[in-house]
Amino acid sequence: MNVRTLDTGAVKRVVCLLAGLAALACAICSLWWRAAHDVPILMYTARLMTESHAVPYRDFFDMNLPGTYWMMAGLVRFFGCSDLAVRLFDLTLLGFILALTFVGLKRWGMEAAVLGVCLVALRYFAGTWRFSLQREYLALVPLSAVLAWTARPQPCSCKGGALLGVLFAWMALIKPQLLIFAVPVLLFTFGEKLGWKRFARFGLALAVGFLLPLSGCAVWLIWHGAWRPFLELVTEYWPLYGQMSGTHEVLTGAVRWRYIMRGAGGVLWTWYPVVACIGISFWAGLGRVSRQWLLFYGSLVVCSMLLPCFSGQFWEYHRIPFYYVTLCVAALAFARPACEKRQAFLSWSGVGWGFLLAALCVGIALPRTCSEAFGKGVVETEKGGIPDEVAGYLVTHLAAGDRVQPLDWTGGAVHGMLIAHALPATRFLYDFHFYHHVSAQFIQRLRQEFLSAIKAAPPRFFIDTMGQLRPHGEGTSASFKEFEEWLADHYHVAASKSGYRIWERNKVRE
Repeated sequence: MNVRTLDTGAVKRVVCLLAGLAALACAICSLWWRAAHDVPILMYTARLMTESHAVPYRDFFDMNLPGTYWMMAGLVRFFGCSDLAVRLFDLTLLGFILALTFVGLKRWGMEAAVLGVCLVALRYFAGTWRFSLQREYLALVPLSAVLAWTARPQPCSCKGGALLGVLFAWMALIKPQLLIFAVPVLLFTFGEKLGWKRFARFGLALAVGFLLPLSGCAVWLIWHGAWRPFLELVTEYWPLYGQMSGTHEVLTGAVRWRYIMRGAGGVLWTWYPVVACIGISFWAGLGRVSRQWLLFYGSLVVCSMLLPCFSGQFWEYHRIPFYYVTLCVAALAFARPACEKRQAFLSWSGVGWGFLLAALCVGIALPRTCSEAFGKGVVETEKGGIPDEVAGYLVTHLAAGDRVQPLDWTGGAVHGMLIAHALPATRFLYDFHFYHHVSAQFIQRLRQEFLSAIKAAPPRFFIDTMGQLRPHGEGTSASFKEFEEWLADHYHVAASKSGYRIWERNKVRE
């Protein structure tokens, strides 16, 4: 080993150290972030589950799968519902993800593994509240475990197959589209020379490991009387919800396909596939890659690019697995060379590229993290302070037994109810589904169920967040006439500020 190679290794370690310190600084700053957007709604449903023994689909209407509810219930049960509790749970999950990422990359060298960990952490912190506890982020726990399992040196076993099946089931219970990653993993695994008997045992163990959690979930839903509403959600509502774009516009037919193609192009024409290709190129040039591993990592990148196309939703947090996979592959530029003396120049080039990549991630993550922590955060800017104001009003006006009905989605009403410990009046925690595909029989049933529920037991307050973009386009409606007339007849505006109104039930005259 010559001096130049020693210097290369030392520089790699310095880059990793600096990137790691930056990631640690981001983690500390993130403790001051506030929960926002989807997270308060998920926490609210989790609190209903843990404190009121509510069951998803039966007791509240929502589009997520049981895996998400169970993980969020773990947050509420063991950490609580405060902003700090969210951050601690978030960082705990990140710790597991980074540890598994390290295990998955370690076979290519300590520096490559550490660089991959730092890049993933910095990209997460750069996403700030937009990435916090999103479904795709929750799914990184089993996904990173799958990639760590694939990097094992020993042949497949029955225990390994069962574990892999459980991890796939975990991913499916959060977002079924993530099973696309099973294709490269299984092809890579089956590429090993197992022999027919070992192959059959491994496949059987994998199938059992996959089906047991799914069967257990089905039994849990049936036992709690939630199976039928769950099936209605999957078969009747998901196809309708899946036709909406990121701006809540209903798109069908050829227009929908063009939208998906544009979204796929938006994923492709970013710098993430470029850095992944450069990382693989350095890795191949250093002589550390076989054709099998090259196809495996390349197919992972392709699958991560295709993933958002299955749901037709291309918001930034839907790309979290894409960012994760491409940055892990990009870190392979720091892999150990197979022949250190002959490939010193290429190794130095990889060091330079890794340094630039780490510097770019640090330059993006640190300012965003500090701004969200110590500047005006999302609740003050994006939500206009509505959650805190709604919570303050409810705390001072709610009496024992009062119920509150939000007319909202992510505008802050449910967040305020979470802070104020207010209970919902119906199983509907937001109202946007009343305004798209209004002629569909399922939406008509939802409307009638909502009207019947509030007429049978009128809530004390309605929290109406204004200014949110409602569904628009084909088959949508800007009004819910029967409800609006009933509300105007039986309620008055008790408080009104920019962005929200609080309706209070009129007193009944004797």
